[in-house]
Amino acid sequence: MASEHERRSGYGIRCRIWASSLPPRSFAKLTDSLFISSPEFTFLQMAKHLSLIKLIELGFELCGRYAIDPASDGLLSRKNPLTTPEKLTLYLEKCGNVKGLKKARRAARYVLAGSESPMETKLALVLCLPPSMGGFGLPKATLNQELRLQLTDAGGNGAIERLVRCDLYWPAPYEVAIEYESNTWHLSNQKFSQDSIRRNDIVSSQVKVLTVTKDQILNLAHWPKLARQVADALGRKIETKVQDHGETQRRLYIELFAHLFA
Repeated sequence: MASEHERRSGYGIRCRIWASSLPPRSFAKLTDSLFISSPEFTFLQMAKHLSLIKLIELGFELCGRYAIDPASDGLLSRKNPLTTPEKLTLYLEKCGNVKGLKKARRAARYVLAGSESPMETKLALVLCLPPSMGGFGLPKATLNQELRLQLTDAGGNGAIERLVRCDLYWPAPYEVAIEYESNTWHLSNQKFSQDSIRRNDIVSSQVKVLTVTKDQILNLAHWPKLARQVADALGRKIETKVQDHGETQRRLYIELFAHLFA
């Protein structure tokens, strides 16, 4: 085990020692002499520094197809998922009693795979987190689920197969999809046409489709109506039997959109 006397510091580097034992998959090898924390160990380490909501958001990013690059003013770069919710949970189960473990295990329960943007992550959290955390307690959605649709060709001469992905999707028995439109006014004519065709194809397969805009997510006053519309499509009732749920939602809103108040 490394000792305190072996610490080395440099520009932009802070040396710390992790005294507890660690399970497999804690480090990834870059070179013969350089290792970095695995996504699962990073998640555990950040539990000591992030709030519960921010830790869940980090889990979505690690298990999603996007990365936030602080060096590029928060611009996104596409990537493959670094891990999965199942791997996070399995790793944390193997960890001993270390600081932050309880929070990490709790956060991992709410992480979903497949998000392609921070706004998709925030939408899923608003709808699916339990009311005690400011959400509406709807069933967990799958993100960017690929659907294999059987459609009738334009001439009505037979069936054709098409693969589409839904931003948020609740499979049977619900068969409900949400399409997120980041900024309808700035879509190109081609992109708008493609999205419209894709949405119509999904509807024709008997899947209920709802459209959610960025403004609906950014405006806290729109959350209850949006959640009711999704709940109605799912055939579910929203039960927010939490004392002062409005205040709990306000705190969730501030956590999700802290950059708006900076």
